[in-house]
Amino acid sequence: MTDESLLLSEDEPAPEKTGSYRPDQIGEIPRAPGVYQMFDAKGKIIYIGKAINLRNRVRQYFAPPGSGDDRPSVPLIRKALDHIEVIVTLTEKEAFLLENTLIKRHMPRYNILLRDDKMYVSVRIDPREPWPRPLVTRPRGTRDKALYFGPYTQADAIRNALNLTRKIFPLRSCSDPVFRNRTRPCIQYEIGNCKAPCVGKITREEYMILVQGLVDFLKGRAPQVLENLKRQMAEHSASLEFEKAAAVRDQIRAIEASAQAQRVSTHESGSRDVVGWCEEKGQAAIAILFFRDGQLIESLNWTLSVWGETPALTLSQFLGQFYGASRLTPDELLLPLPVDDESIITEWLSEMHGKRVEVLTPQRGEKLRLVEMATANAREALQRKLSGKKILDDALEDLAYRLRLAAPPHTLECYDIATLQGTDSAGSKVVFRDGEPDKAMYRLFKIKTVEGQNDFAMMQEVLTRRFRRAIEEKEELPSLVIVDGGRGQLNIAYEVLESLGLSDLPLAGLVKEHLKEGETKDESVRTPEYLLLPGRKNPVVFPPRAPSFYLLQRLRDEAHRFVNTFHKRLRTKSRFRSPLEDVPGIGPAKAKALLRHFGSQTRLKAASQDDLKNAPGMNASLAETLFAALHENTPSD
Repeated sequence: MTDESLLLSEDEPAPEKTGSYRPDQIGEIPRAPGVYQMFDAKGKIIYIGKAINLRNRVRQYFAPPGSGDDRPSVPLIRKALDHIEVIVTLTEKEAFLLENTLIKRHMPRYNILLRDDKMYVSVRIDPREPWPRPLVTRPRGTRDKALYFGPYTQADAIRNALNLTRKIFPLRSCSDPVFRNRTRPCIQYEIGNCKAPCVGKITREEYMILVQGLVDFLKGRAPQVLENLKRQMAEHSASLEFEKAAAVRDQIRAIEASAQAQRVSTHESGSRDVVGWCEEKGQAAIAILFFRDGQLIESLNWTLSVWGETPALTLSQFLGQFYGASRLTPDELLLPLPVDDESIITEWLSEMHGKRVEVLTPQRGEKLRLVEMATANAREALQRKLSGKKILDDALEDLAYRLRLAAPPHTLECYDIATLQGTDSAGSKVVFRDGEPDKAMYRLFKIKTVEGQNDFAMMQEVLTRRFRRAIEEKEELPSLVIVDGGRGQLNIAYEVLESLGLSDLPLAGLVKEHLKEGETKDESVRTPEYLLLPGRKNPVVFPPRAPSFYLLQRLRDEAHRFVNTFHKRLRTKSRFRSPLEDVPGIGPAKAKALLRHFGSQTRLKAASQDDLKNAPGMNASLAETLFAALHENTPSD
């Protein structure tokens, strides 16, 4: 849906507002290209869009049905809308780039989001360096004329692959400062992973032959590499250089052992990305096939909620977010359908690539076959997503049935506590929405009011802080609250909710598997996990391998992992915390400066009050406080 198709007359009446934003404020928005940001009452951005004419575009959100923006998300946006802020740009292209940047930064709820928008790694080799080396990097569109191979989704996997190729192409792996300061070969030379160019064990000509071999190998040209190596082996044999010939022979054997036939290829060189698209039941899948020098090197796919957006707009926003993050621009981009802002996307990709990028929507021939292959990948990914979603929907319905809830619990919250003998105690809140983690809603709580080992009081503090704030800020309440623990934790949770007027909020306690002791050791049995409900004596026991209970276990395990990670961080921080920080007025920086000035804790304690006063960042009052604190436990004469 383009901006031109959405223009309305200013005289056309607007319907009554549903949020606190007044449609008569639209007149304050300029008629210029730019980006508009829609905020809710809490100041959170819920939607970001761009327009050639900002005023006309925003007006579409308040136009009568059938004459404005009829996307299913628009009524939801209007209902939550509190105010609108705009950023004016000089051109539509600037608005396109700014929109993508802001969407990735703020992740608005109603935008198309490429949540896995990390920059995919590639291998960089710069042949212009005196002694080139392969580097795993995340390129940012720099035009350094180096060679890039990729993209690859798994950084660890490509690093392991490079480690294996060092046996075949023993190039240096050390950094430039280390390389410049070497005076003797390192262990990599001893084990055959490097030819030690740092100390002159190989000439640059011989080294560059290895570099070119690795470049060809990464381009998928294993047959050409083998042909060149066999020719080198023959030349060394003819020159009676048998050791060199044997080294090349070992390279040939290693390549033959590791090379695998590429099953999908084209007859064209250069780089090409092929995009596939599939949409069904409010969900969409996008797949990209990456071809480099005719070889299919990687296949990636994403699934996302489309909120009723047109495929042309969804693909346009996807391309902006994906290539804006990875910057792995191809020579040619094949699309399954024309997209919005195609000319802008073409110009933008060409600028990043350093030369013209062809953006095509093929209608026949080999290129159409490739798009159909990418679409088949997208369809397969979407079917996996939908089948998994059906399992989650069934699990939520089963959970509602067993817990006697009025509707499936679409929002689950789980709380857990972590402590070590009452120190560095913390709590966590983990949220699953429609059976999937909603990490933006995760929260950590540092226990403030409880001292010593008292799990019940800690749970009480965490739940009180969470739900009191929810009431004050009118936040959406969960469909079901789970506490990790037995009857004690459950009773505490119910008391907190009841005191806040939330006794009707569904609540359950998840009891871990434990050993139930019998009269003798042989009679002891391990009881399965189960749920406890307030006011109900008998537990809710689930069948073995029930998807609904597996969902609860995932929720509990995630809460446990989240809080334990935070608790470990707190313990580490406490372990390395200076006792000086317990003195009022002295923080980490000042404690570090004092220890650096006096040289040790012993010398600091032996210093006079005047010495403390003359130390950096100290004054008479603080020196007196510190002197008293340092000597308060010293026995008097």
